Amino acid sequence: MPTLSRFLLLAAASALSFVAGCGQRAGQPEGPTVATAGTQAVSFASPPWLRQHLPGDTIAYLRLPSLWGLLSAPNQRGADAMYANPAHDKVIGQLRQAVAGNAVTASFLGSDTTDRVLKVLSSVQAPVEIAFVASGKVASAAALALVSTAFEGKDPAAVSALLDSVLENAGFPSLRFGADGFAVATATNGATAAAHFDGASGRLDLLAGMGASRTRLQTLLDEARDEGPRPHAMHALEQEIDAGGQGLLLWIDAPSVKPYLLASLAPDNRWLGHLVERTGAFAFGWGGVGGHGRLGLRVQLDDPAWMRYLPAAPRRFELASAGEPTSVVTLAIPDAADIERILVAVGEDFGAPALQRWEAIENETRQETGLSLREWLAPYGSEVLLFDDDAGGFSAVRLRNRDALKANIDRLTALGSEYTVRTVEGVDIHHLLLRAPAAASAPSGDTPGAALLAWWRRQPMHLYWIEDGDWLVHSPVPQPLIDRIALKASQPIDAWLRERHGDDRSQALASASTRVEGAPRAVYRHYLGLLALLGDVTNSPVDLFALPTARQLGLPARTGAGMQLVAGPNRAGIDLNYQHTPLDGLMSGPGAYGSIVVVSILAAIAIPSYQDYVMRSRLVQAVAATRLLQQAIIRHHADDGRWPGEQALAGQLHLAGQIGDSKVQVEPNGMIFIRFDEAAPAGLRDVQVALVPYRMADGKPGYVCGLALPPQGATPLGETVEPAVATTVPSRLLPAECQSAR
Repeated sequence: MPTLSRFLLLAAASALSFVAGCGQRAGQPEGPTVATAGTQAVSFASPPWLRQHLPGDTIAYLRLPSLWGLLSAPNQRGADAMYANPAHDKVIGQLRQAVAGNAVTASFLGSDTTDRVLKVLSSVQAPVEIAFVASGKVASAAALALVSTAFEGKDPAAVSALLDSVLENAGFPSLRFGADGFAVATATNGATAAAHFDGASGRLDLLAGMGASRTRLQTLLDEARDEGPRPHAMHALEQEIDAGGQGLLLWIDAPSVKPYLLASLAPDNRWLGHLVERTGAFAFGWGGVGGHGRLGLRVQLDDPAWMRYLPAAPRRFELASAGEPTSVVTLAIPDAADIERILVAVGEDFGAPALQRWEAIENETRQETGLSLREWLAPYGSEVLLFDDDAGGFSAVRLRNRDALKANIDRLTALGSEYTVRTVEGVDIHHLLLRAPAAASAPSGDTPGAALLAWWRRQPMHLYWIEDGDWLVHSPVPQPLIDRIALKASQPIDAWLRERHGDDRSQALASASTRVEGAPRAVYRHYLGLLALLGDVTNSPVDLFALPTARQLGLPARTGAGMQLVAGPNRAGIDLNYQHTPLDGLMSGPGAYGSIVVVSILAAIAIPSYQDYVMRSRLVQAVAATRLLQQAIIRHHADDGRWPGEQALAGQLHLAGQIGDSKVQVEPNGMIFIRFDEAAPAGLRDVQVALVPYRMADGKPGYVCGLALPPQGATPLGETVEPAVATTVPSRLLPAECQSAR
């Protein structure tokens, strides 16, 4: 695994942990104090600015979380109080400097370009926001990209230097900000970038595209300043995915890109084309909403006609459980009114043949079960619950029409089913022994499979239920119902869903939720371990004693995780909800799942690190073994005025080449090359380290190794190549003496 991937994995693992410690410095007797969310802002994460100042002709908006904001910033999740703490703030500041600036980090990354890019990311402390602006809100090649973010530093020259690597990769020359804060650059493809840096706030605004100019950027900034925060269509969907503003968000105005979407569809794809025609916008992202984490997708639909085919909302799930539920599934089924509305829509959209097929299904269902589908559903509402609690596992359905239920029971008993009622502690437990009608039980063939099916269909089905307010609560056997009666169910399920998941399920077509044991404490523990590991690999050890314990933070023992499919008159979407991280369930799952997750992450980081350590050790030994050889070459050159041949250095060459699988070669110009054979680790094959002779400023000769810069005043001894040019070993593997001091 490349070392950049290794670092990004470390960052991603920490980001998924989404939990941080907070406390006083170690050594204070009363231990770390815990700040409450909102009492102290973190120094490494600033709020987004552009989202409140979007131009009116914005057709798309992309928000990318800042590196450290992604790892450890508050964002309307249950763990936010952990982040707003001086001790944690100090640790993150320490790690920011370590990742961005020192030679150890550059060595770890193994690429000068990557190192510079990481320095830019570490210096950015607000989300990177990009608004795509198109005249008339029609997507085209003339659309402009308006980029906004904020830097920790306030020096325009320093920010310009940081941006050089990014702009160079995009084909732009360096930006140099004038006294008014503006700068303009033109790329090799003719695109223009106009930028403005505000030294007071550290905010950078950049406008790029074929029609970008300083004047256009100035106009946009003036409008934002004069009008202040302004509403935008994006905000409605944003608040359902990332109300905190520090997470990832992509929003697209669908009508602006509709021609491109329709052109990309096959002519016979009518259903998808119909959806594109009626889509107003869509958004995707992850962040925080109402104190809980969320990964969500939303589609805004302009035509509510599609809702004719779905059960009507809102739905309520106020039924109580016995103790806190361990899992809850909600479903929306069509009730009697929904079926009538759906049939009208089917007739309007698909005509009489579709209605005739429906009636055929109804007749077949009546023949098989004794009741038609409409008759089966007539007593019930659209709310269905499946849940497990202290009493057992249950299914429940809303009861809207008791007369229809009684009529169904009477009809089924007339067809051979048996219905009885038993009373337990004053509560009636209903038992229906459901038998298939004789017509449905008749064999339909003489094959063994048909006979087995006929036998199975003749077997009775036992249904047990109690009435609890407007709900029928079912169980496959009566014992859980008896326990439910004894335990006096009192925990409203809808309140539990709001508490554990931060939302209700009134618009959900389907949802699943589970109780998670110990996740906050496990995630916090793993997060601290990853912070310590990041400090170790950047040579900036983290003092974990300065951070509070899970007990001091008051982390709850239980949280929740779940998902839902939502649909409303003008919305459709899917959410994954969690308390701290999408890995909540795994981190505290059964057995050793949490340990497996952490060990896997640590192994993915530690194993490649160990492999690098082995290769670096080989190089350290190989370079050290050339010391006597370097002295012999310099001495020969001083005595004879020329470089020695390999024959004159046979003894020293033999000694230098005795280190494992390394091979040493001396060139006629005095340069020494260290190479490795096929027995060496894969990372050392086909690469080399060059040692080049120089006359130092004091007049004494010596060698410069690898990517190291020659000392001030040193001059090459003869016609040689710079060591950094001739060396092809990755920087991260070189000994310290062979690395660049930059």
